[in-house]
Amino acid sequence: MPKLKKILVIDDSKPVLELLKRKLEATGRFVCYGAGSFSEAKSLLEQEIFFAAIVDLELPDSKNAEALDFVISKNIPCIVLTGTLNNQIREQISKKWIMDYIQKDSIESFDDAVALVSKLVYFKAQKALVVDDSPL
Repeated sequence: MPKLKKILVIDDSKPVLELLKRKLEATGRFVCYGAGSFSEAKSLLEQEIFFAAIVDLELPDSKNAEALDFVISKNIPCIVLTGTLNNQIREQISKKWIMDYIQKDSIESFDDAVALVSKLVYFKAQKALVVDDSPL
């Protein structure tokens, strides 16, 4: 049996944490760790090594995406969850090194997050050759 990949979910909503935990673990490929705040996430990040993270953009102790920036600084692939998505937020997070962002507007959005994490498992095992005539 393959080793389960550790996923960190950071969200201040207990129902969101439980739903994502249930959906991720139901795949049989992941074990999910939940953090309801940036400080809880920092503690978990000191104890464990994570394959990927799903991070709420705004937390009570991280109003300006500090939690996201911290997870990114640990070189952990991130999927951003946000309750509000407008041009300013889209521009802010598009400058960050993230996999994707998902608006928490329906139950299907959580399925999208699980699908992205599942795709990451596949793509991390792949190699790509990029050929271009541009030096950049």
